Amino acid sequence: MSKMLGADVLVKCLIQEDVRFVFGIPGGQLTTLLDAIHRFGRQEGLDFIMTRHEQAAAHMADTFSRLTGRPGVCLGTVGPGAVEGGEARTEVVLKPGLELLDEGQREVVVGVE
Repeated sequence: MSKMLGADVLVKCLIQEDVRFVFGIPGGQLTTLLDAIHRFGRQEGLDFIMTRHEQAAAHMADTFSRLTGRPGVCLGTVGPGAVEGGEARTEVVLKPGLELLDEGQREVVVGVE
C-alpha cells in the first residue's frame, strides 16, 4: 500500500465533490496541497487559480459557486492571509456554504445549512 498524505486525501475529496477550481495565494503551509493538485488533481479537472489577494480569492470562489452551482473553494495562508479574507469570508458565511480554515495550526470547520 502506498503512503498518502493528508493533502492527497483532501484533493481526492475535492474532486469527488465536483470542485473545478481552487482560488488563492500559494504559501509555505499550502505546498503539499498545491503539489497534490498538480500531481493528480489536474488530470481530474481540478485547477489552482492564483489571485493577488485573499479577499479576491474568497469573492471569486463565492461568485463561481453562485454562477455554476458547483462548490467554490479558496485558500489563504496563515497570519495576514487569514485576516485579509475576513470581510469576504463574513459575507460568504452568512450564505449557505461550508468554510474550512487553518489559521495557525488550528483547524476550524464552519457549516452553514
